[in-house]
Amino acid sequence: VNMFKYHTKKIEMYYNQVIEMYLAGCSTRTIFQKTKVSDETIRRWIRIFANENSISNLSMKHKTNTVDKPHLVETDKEDIEKFKDEIKQLKRQLEDEQLRSKLYARMIEITERELNISITKKAGARR
Repeated sequence: VNMFKYHTKKIEMYYNQVIEMYLAGCSTRTIFQKTKVSDETIRRWIRIFANENSISNLSMKHKTNTVDKPHLVETDKEDIEKFKDEIKQLKRQLEDEQLRSKLYARMIEITERELNISITKKAGARR
């Protein structure tokens, strides 16, 4: 695999590890701490990887958990509120349908009794 024209021992040792860690969501700082590959080199390798694999939307930002978590928490809170609203709406719809079902059953019962006809199939009855 021809990664790029400058082929060094450091590239052979760390390139794949750096790319895998970055794609797994590790920050460039974390990658540096684990591999001792400079931030500039990490970013260059990510750009090269993105170009070689025709990936146009690979983020080149510093990824840090302290920055990402508050955003995720806000998104989660918004999603939770949306889900709560949806659950309330679905519960109301379920209650309405259950009431409608009871009303239909009662209407059928009254109609059967008053007209002396069988509308619902009785248990054990054969056609």
